[in-house]
Amino acid sequence: MKIRLLLVGTATALYVLLALGEDKNPKDTQTASPAKPSAIQPGVHYPKIAETLTTLLPQLHKSRDQLGDEKAAIAFEQYFSSLDYDHTIFLQSDIDGFESHITTVDDEVKEGDLDFAYQVFEVFKKRVHGRVDFVGTILGKGFDTGKDEKYLWKRKDEPWPKDQAEQDDIWRKKIKHEYVSRVVSKKMRKEKAEEEEEKGKKDEPKDKADNEIEDNITELNKRESEKLLKEKQELAEKLSPEESIRKKYERFRTMIDGHDAEYVLQLYMNAFTRAYDSHTSFMPPRAIEDFNISMKLSLHGIGALLSYEEGTAEIIRVIPGGPAERDGRLHPGDRIIKVEQEDGSIDNILYWPLYKSVRKIRGEKGTKIVLHVQPKSSPDGDLVKIDLIRDVIKLDDKEAKSRISEFKGEGDIESYKIGIIDLPDFYADMDNRDGRNGEPKSCATDVKKLLLDLVEQDVDGIVFDLRNNGGGSLPDCVELTGYFIEDGPVVQVQQAQRRPRSLMDPNRDIVYKGPMVVLVNRQSASASEIFAAALQDYGRAIIIGDTKTHGKGSVQTLYPLDRGNNKMGFLKVTTAGFFRIDGRSTQLKGVTPDIIIPSSMDVMEVGEEYLDNVLPWSMIGAARFRPSGHLGDLVKNLNEASSKRRDKDPRFTAQKGFIERLQERMAKTEVTLNLETRLTEARADKELDKMQKELEQGDDEDRTDRETKDKNDIVLGEGIYILRDLIAIQSQI
Repeated sequence: MKIRLLLVGTATALYVLLALGEDKNPKDTQTASPAKPSAIQPGVHYPKIAETLTTLLPQLHKSRDQLGDEKAAIAFEQYFSSLDYDHTIFLQSDIDGFESHITTVDDEVKEGDLDFAYQVFEVFKKRVHGRVDFVGTILGKGFDTGKDEKYLWKRKDEPWPKDQAEQDDIWRKKIKHEYVSRVVSKKMRKEKAEEEEEKGKKDEPKDKADNEIEDNITELNKRESEKLLKEKQELAEKLSPEESIRKKYERFRTMIDGHDAEYVLQLYMNAFTRAYDSHTSFMPPRAIEDFNISMKLSLHGIGALLSYEEGTAEIIRVIPGGPAERDGRLHPGDRIIKVEQEDGSIDNILYWPLYKSVRKIRGEKGTKIVLHVQPKSSPDGDLVKIDLIRDVIKLDDKEAKSRISEFKGEGDIESYKIGIIDLPDFYADMDNRDGRNGEPKSCATDVKKLLLDLVEQDVDGIVFDLRNNGGGSLPDCVELTGYFIEDGPVVQVQQAQRRPRSLMDPNRDIVYKGPMVVLVNRQSASASEIFAAALQDYGRAIIIGDTKTHGKGSVQTLYPLDRGNNKMGFLKVTTAGFFRIDGRSTQLKGVTPDIIIPSSMDVMEVGEEYLDNVLPWSMIGAARFRPSGHLGDLVKNLNEASSKRRDKDPRFTAQKGFIERLQERMAKTEVTLNLETRLTEARADKELDKMQKELEQGDDEDRTDRETKDKNDIVLGEGIYILRDLIAIQSQI
């Protein structure tokens, strides 16, 4: 049995081929609508999946809790809420109609009986159709935007509507809220355009290369993509608020109708897994495929980014170096109508959900695929067949990257050479760690190369950026942490009813010994928290960021439900908790940075504490380790210097004002539906936004995109200042 140990954080699965579809001659796609779907039925092997999963779950989960009536009640509520998150689509009578299953769904699913799941989903689809019809009706009647009334937008914990009349009133306010929002946005854009025109700065698109010869296909595709996105934005702005809202809900109905039996199975099985904790889940074959792609940063396909547009799979961008770019016939704006496989079978992908289209377009390296495409250049013409050979697509944008910034702060005589490393995920090719299929992809290996290069270039210090890094491979996290310490434990792991064990630095070599800071935020989770916590406990780095990291202190393991049948999928189950080497868990509490620079995430519902059925915080004994530094003694001075600097920086003053306004907004569970009041609020917010953007942007005419991004990143900028202070202090010790 192949078992993989990992730390999966908060990030969702990665899609590089995004697709939904439509049908027929494309000149009919603007008005065509899908046929009413028939009731979907579970696959023949689904009962076996249910039986196996519910047998393994209580045996493997860290808690060892049995799947009984208590878990069944949680799963019952979880399933309805997973379909109807804000409790606006189902009626209370729908819930009552299935009430007899509250304490029996556990027994049913153990026997492979999935009827309840599919019956509920059919009711859900019926309610969705009813709500979309209501949206059309209410938009036709118009709204009194001068009336003083409010909409309760936080409905997650509200009861379901007791009857149709109450539901209609909720939806009237819901749609009115969206209508007012769009009207306000249009007015604000118009006011902005008028202001710029008065100042002689009317916002014209700037394309310095318009007159250059387009001899580079990668650059050409990039510009085509940018042009397409701009056209879409302009088209969207031309739509009336009513048209925009109507199209949004028609797309929603199409998406729901396109879901298949596996989608329902996954939702239902996850209702049971989430009854144990928020990170345990059932992963069907398509989810495993996407997970593997996100971990090894490659896939087999055509190399195109697709999105839903008017019911078709539209090309948004072609991936540099992929089959589509090398072939040169597929362009942004083209729409894929049908997909033909090597054996001659053809699928019409119109009105298909994203994952179904993706799976048809992906395939094994070296296999042929024929796309039946409606070119953007000929929207009323015949379909064009484009044959491609699938190949490996590298997702280079998710790899670890480094750069050097020459920094000279106020009062500095000489500049500092600062190395910056960005690590988006702790990725690793889990199925090829032994290298049998070529060099395995590994973030630890990649980061080591970057570090050695920075050391060779004699950097004065390193900023290690883990913001928004949701975790990944535990072995890679341990190895990577070891690059900064001589030896010793990196993290402690404790499984159910077992003694904790320390995961040790696998070698005594220190790749980088110099000063460093680590940037984190509330979306830095799991492996990111292990790395930050270990370097903090060893006194090896200064941690900088939000008031806390995400707070995920659990380890998940992937178990195949059937070693001989990939169709059965996997169970990703929480098998252990991890603890800092000082004994504290990061569960719920996360890692508290040495120097806190608040961001908007600190006032939003971001973090483990906002998830359902979370595991509690706990503590064990400390592991034996020897700190390699005593940065704790320096934190007070560094913090004071940083605070003084930020107090004088108008960008941080603007950010503070923005966070305070956002906090006020997030605290309100209701929003006004009065247009003039909303306009007043929007104009007040605009002044804060304007101030912050002006302070961040400055004069960027001669800067590269990377330089501009770094300059506008005030947390990175302050992180470099703090590192500069640390370098100066340590050079005097």
